[in-house]
Amino acid sequence: MERKTRAKTPEKLGAVGEFFDRLDVLRKEKKLTVRALEREAGLPLHTLTNQKGRGIEPGIFECVKIADVLGVSLDRLAGRPETVNAEYLEVIRQAVEDIKRGLTAGE
Repeated sequence: MERKTRAKTPEKLGAVGEFFDRLDVLRKEKKLTVRALEREAGLPLHTLTNQKGRGIEPGIFECVKIADVLGVSLDRLAGRPETVNAEYLEVIRQAVEDIKRGLTAGE
């Protein structure tokens, strides 16, 4: 007797379900269908639908392609807070100060 597999419900998907919920929101913000996202990301047809139905998260290389198409960071795609490196902030702060000094020196 052959067993039929059923798609997992969102409650059973846990973190994977949350990932796909987030992906749906980001995808809809860009007004992309699942198929259009797969095509633009260079993924085979039905990749995301199959992964969601089986409760499988996309791999890192797929996520990089998806994030690039959606114009978001991997952190945002994964639902993590986007953080900025403190050293980078200091460089920006210093550049702003330099610009301010240059503007006031020219008055």
